Order: sequence, then structure tokens, then C-alpha cells
Amino acid sequence: MRFRTKIALSMTCLLAVLFGIGGSIWISASFQASLDRQKADATTSVNLVVDMVQTLCEYQSNGWNDIDALRQNVNQLWNQGLMSSFLSMTISVSNVDLFHLGETVEPDSSQGKECLFLEQTYTMSDVDYTFSFVYDISSVYETRRIQFQVYLVVYLGLILVCGVLSYTIAWFLTRPLKKLTKASREIASGNLSCRSQVTSRDEIGRLSQEFDAMADQVEQSVDQLKQSMEQQQRFMGSFTHELKTPMTSIIGYADLLRSHDLTQQEQTEAAEYIFSEAKRLERMSLTLLDLFVTGQESVTLKPCEPGALVEEYVRNLIPVYSQHGIRLDCQTQSGTCLLEPDLFITLTANLIDNARKALPASGGQIFVTLDMTSKGCRLMVQDNGRGIPTSSLKHLTEAFYRVDKSRSRAKGGSGLGLALCNNIVKLHGGELRFQSQPGQGTDVVAEFRGGRL
Repeated sequence: MRFRTKIALSMTCLLAVLFGIGGSIWISASFQASLDRQKADATTSVNLVVDMVQTLCEYQSNGWNDIDALRQNVNQLWNQGLMSSFLSMTISVSNVDLFHLGETVEPDSSQGKECLFLEQTYTMSDVDYTFSFVYDISSVYETRRIQFQVYLVVYLGLILVCGVLSYTIAWFLTRPLKKLTKASREIASGNLSCRSQVTSRDEIGRLSQEFDAMADQVEQSVDQLKQSMEQQQRFMGSFTHELKTPMTSIIGYADLLRSHDLTQQEQTEAAEYIFSEAKRLERMSLTLLDLFVTGQESVTLKPCEPGALVEEYVRNLIPVYSQHGIRLDCQTQSGTCLLEPDLFITLTANLIDNARKALPASGGQIFVTLDMTSKGCRLMVQDNGRGIPTSSLKHLTEAFYRVDKSRSRAKGGSGLGLALCNNIVKLHGGELRFQSQPGQGTDVVAEFRGGRL
């Protein structure tokens, strides 16, 4: 049963009980007052009749002793209508009726009429005369019956009207609760932005305000949880993506140490490269953790020679790429600018790796250029691969976006490389630009504006 129905039934039942009790008390009090008034009128009428009979008899000689004269006097009063309110009158002496006027009415059988039986004793010459009267009070009971009928009609009408009005009032009062219920259902179904928007100033309005505040807090907590999960997902994806290239080099040099007899210098160089790549991987993982999990929006830039970093990284890749028919060339300018070196190498590795994936299986050419600028440096990676459709250029830096999903899956791509590169460039105050034509290759330019020394 709905709450509004409960309110309507409660209000209707309460009115029914109170009006029923009040009406019953009013009818009973009115009836009792009318009955007492009729008794008082009857007593007054009896006293008046007895006094009149006494007066008539005193003016006649032997009036009380002469039964015929007494009967004649009483008949005269009866016929003149002075006792019209009485149904009957009986005068008796020592329980012996002298005469009787009017209807014969027994106390235990009022013949369908409501009657009042009155007696009064008058003593004359040591003789007790008893006057018995039957007074008709049917009008009092008839009035009560009519009052009850009218009351019953009014009572039922009021209950009906009260039921309708109570339900209408309850509907208006509980309408905010319906809004709260709808908002709760929407939030439970996943629409956390839904609010009750109840503006009343009563308890329901305050409840709605608290509910909306709770919904705001829940939505904020869920958003924070989603952001945290997305940050962790981006971190894992980016870390996994960046782990492949250095691990390939580390495994290659480790296998070289394990399976070949190398000179002391070659062993030292291989071990040094494994150590440096492992340390860079460690630093890169901590940097990515700060960027994607803890929400850090800036990095510490330090003086670096980007040309030397690019040359060293490309030099280590040339033997590997040449085995696959890929020609990797590098041209750099000397100079110093402010960079985060691990992130710079991460970006360089991503751009070169993306260029490699764009080349056909038979091989191709990748050209890396590093120029110094007034505000930092400019890194350009060019390839002669399959190129990128114009419609896809604006989506390249979106997380998990891949131009060719089947090719990316086959080559192990996750769609996070360029999104990470774009974040790295922005941390250096720069921008990432793309220029490509299908079938002719792609040019990627990373502008770093961290500052010059």
C-alpha cells in the first residue's frame, strides 16, 4: 500500500471516529435535554390540572365527596382541551379507580408510543386522591430519529468528501517523495548525475537536500575511483608498452654474453648497456607512476644534450633494425636544453618504433633529426611506410586509438604510445605534430620548449 493511501485512510478513519463520537454525544445530549424539558413540562401540566380540579371542587359543596361532580369537573377540563398533551388521566382512591379519561395505556405496553407516566396524590378530608397521567413524549423520540437520519447522511457524505480531500492532500504532500524515489532508482541504475530537486522547506525538503548532497558525494567518489582506475590502466598499458624495447635490448645483450665468447671490452660494454638500460627502465617506471597514478602534472627538467641522447639510442638500434632490412639514419645538432632525459628517450623510442611498424615486411627507411631551437629542441622522425589517412591524424594522440587495429594487434600495439608521447611533449611545454600521406610515409615532429642553457 502506498504511503499516500495510508495517509488518506488514516485521516479518513480519524475523522470518522471523531465525528462519529462527537455526533453520537451531540444527539444523546440533545435527546436528553429534550426529554428533561418534556418531563418538566409534563410535571408543570400535572400540577396545573390538579390545581384546577381542586379549585373547581372547592367552589362546590361536597365537591370531592360527590364523585359525579368530580367527574363532571374533570370532563369539563378535558373537553376544553386543557389536557390535550395527555393521552389519559385516571383518578383513584386507595388503588380503586373512580373514573378514567382518554386512552387506556399500560406501562408495559405503550401501543407504539413513547409515554411518560406521572402520578400525584392530593389529600382531602383524610382521603388520598391519586391522579395518574400518561404524557405523550413520542415527539422527542421522533426528533431524535430524524436527527439520526440527517446525521447519518451528513456523516457518510463527510467521510466520502474527507476521503477524496485526504487523498488529494496526501498526493500533494507525498509528491516530493515520488521525486526522491525516482532519483534513487536512477542512481541505482547507474545515472549518478540524477538529483531529486525538491525545493520545499519542510522535512522532506531537508531530506531531499541531504539526499542530493549524498548523491554528489557518491558521484564524486565514483568519478575519483574511475579516474584512479583509468590512471592505473594507463600506467600499466604505458609501462608494458615501454617495457618491450629496452627489454629486447637487454635480452639480446644478455644472450650475447651467454652464448658467445667476447673480449673483456665487449663484455664490459654489453654489461654496461644492460645496466644502463635496466636503470633507465627503473627510472621510467617511477616517472610513469608519478604521471599516471599519483596525478603529477609536472616533471623536473635538467640540462641535457638531446643530440647525444638520440645518437646513443639510435646507435644501439641500428644493428637490430638492419637485420630486418630497415635503414636507420640519424642527424643531430649539438646543444644543451632542459629536458627530462628518461621521458625524452621514451618518446624517441616510441616514435622510432611506430615508424618501424609502419614499414612493410621487406624493410624501409627511418630518418631521425634533432635540431636545437631558441626554446629547446625539435625531434623529427620520418619514414617511407604506408602512411596515415587524413581522417585519422586528429585521433592519433587519443588513448587506445589505433589506425589499423588488425595490424596493431599483430605487431603488439596497444594504442598508448602516441598518447604517452603527447603527454611527454606537453610536460615540456611543447606540441606534437603529424604530417602524412597514404603510401608515401609519415613525418612526426615533437617540439620541446623546456628552455635553453
